[in-house]
Amino acid sequence: TLVRDMGQSLLTSNAMVELMNRMIGGSGGQFPVFDEAPLYIRESLLFPYTSGMKFQQAVIKKYGQAGFSRVFLQPPATTQNILHPETYFEGRKVEKLRLPKLARQARYRKLAEGVVGEFDFAILLRQYVDEEAVRRVAPGWRAGSYRLFENKRDKHLVLIHASQWDTPETAGEFFRHYRTILD
Repeated sequence: TLVRDMGQSLLTSNAMVELMNRMIGGSGGQFPVFDEAPLYIRESLLFPYTSGMKFQQAVIKKYGQAGFSRVFLQPPATTQNILHPETYFEGRKVEKLRLPKLARQARYRKLAEGVVGEFDFAILLRQYVDEEAVRRVAPGWRAGSYRLFENKRDKHLVLIHASQWDTPETAGEFFRHYRTILD
């Protein structure tokens, strides 16, 4: 309602969306607990308000008022659809990746499994590499899955992960960064 009271809307004001993103993006020390939270938690909490607002603006520009209900009828499939609305408009879906089997799997208990998206890789690269790597590598994400196991006896963890990238070069660059991160 604040935006509407100012005579603005998502459709008509790019400047308003940018201003809202800057206001939301940093607490300026007002919220020390938030400021001290891990980067992934901070970014996850802000994502719906920052990237989500830009996504909704793109949908409204393309579909008009019907765009508000369209995202509920046809929700984005991935964070990539939100970060890059053109992938939502073209209906880009994500291929489900098959993960390799864990040797002697009976010795392990599965703790978690799921999808790893462009947003996740962007945060990983932002935290441990730099913004240039985020801009170069993260948009090349096409699919990602993981499964986390714990050894029943000694409690050691095993992560099985697979990702798919747009080109072999992007995959290679991500792999080089990931090896550095693990080291």
